[in-house]
Amino acid sequence: MSCQLCQIERIQAKDAWFFDLLQGGIRIIRINRKRLIKATRVVLGYLLAGRKHTKCETIQAATIGRGDFVRVRSKHEIDDTLDYFGRYRGCSFSREMYLHCNKTYRVLKKVDYFYDETRKKLCRAKNLVILENVICSGVQRPYSVRCDRSCFFFFHVDWLERLDANAHMTFPG
Repeated sequence: MSCQLCQIERIQAKDAWFFDLLQGGIRIIRINRKRLIKATRVVLGYLLAGRKHTKCETIQAATIGRGDFVRVRSKHEIDDTLDYFGRYRGCSFSREMYLHCNKTYRVLKKVDYFYDETRKKLCRAKNLVILENVICSGVQRPYSVRCDRSCFFFFHVDWLERLDANAHMTFPG
């Protein structure tokens, strides 16, 4: 019977090919991380394609402008438009935005361009608006520290219903 310390070199040599393969795989994953994430999303989108886009009553972007009164559609109507990842035509609908469903707001402005901090580039936007007094509270689930930036939410015009200016409206807060 021999000492374990004396046999380490033999054990290491026996499994060296496995560890080399593992390290090579990790290196490939690190280099191609963004491509792998995108491929995973595409594959999951096809496999879990139970949620398709339904036709929501489309409001032309030109009909909604600054100062118009809109009602955010119901949770059910918005959920019908979202895909598996909670997005509709590239715009995501966060959990906190559900608090504003079935409420009436005034459009602050249309969004044509915005700076995407994750991709670090200026992006063009279609059919997105910002509503008055609808901002992020800063409470984010995965983080223990509260964000104090108070960012506006982007709402796709298909999530909104335009109201007549003469209609009686109640405003939150």
